[in-house]
Amino acid sequence: MADTDLQLYANPTAWRNAGIHMEFINGNFGSRPQPRQPILLLVDDFSGHWTAEVKAYAASIDVHLMKVPPSCTAVSQPADIAWNRPFKSYLRTAWVEKLREQLRAHSGQGTTFKMKAPGRSLVCKWIEESWSGLSRTTIKRGFSKAHLLPPIPPSNAMQDGPAALDVLDDAAMAFLREFSMVDETVGDLSSDDDLDSDDGDEIDEW
Repeated sequence: MADTDLQLYANPTAWRNAGIHMEFINGNFGSRPQPRQPILLLVDDFSGHWTAEVKAYAASIDVHLMKVPPSCTAVSQPADIAWNRPFKSYLRTAWVEKLREQLRAHSGQGTTFKMKAPGRSLVCKWIEESWSGLSRTTIKRGFSKAHLLPPIPPSNAMQDGPAALDVLDDAAMAFLREFSMVDETVGDLSSDDDLDSDDGDEIDEW
């Protein structure tokens, strides 16, 4: 995105695929100066991460792929261990505040409330701000707990993540229920549920 330092890739199916994974590897590791240090990249067993093309390209630029076993990302992948939860909480806080703004603006209009989805630029801004909100200690702790770095001494510093700002109050929830805008059936998703399809090979870059 032009107004952030983010690279954004997508395809019509909204699923990650081998093509997007190739772009990710190339964009992050393909231009390292020579002599380049080997890279260890931990990925799950999603099929798009392990095509012959992906493995060959990764090897050609000294990126060593290591598979995290199914259902084990929570204990072996640094992101899941340490920073995914506070990162997503920061994002949720931004989304909830945007929803609150829309609810306040609509209050008293006497018309059906229609939630307006945030645009890509705004979501990318939220992502950039959420990532910037994570501390270096949190990132290091993820690698330490995955036994990829030496243990980090305990700290009394406050943990990353907003405090109770990423949920809607009762009044807002009642308003959304009135217009049947609350899905009561969706439970918690684990990180292993995030990617589950290799359909679609097109990549769009914005």
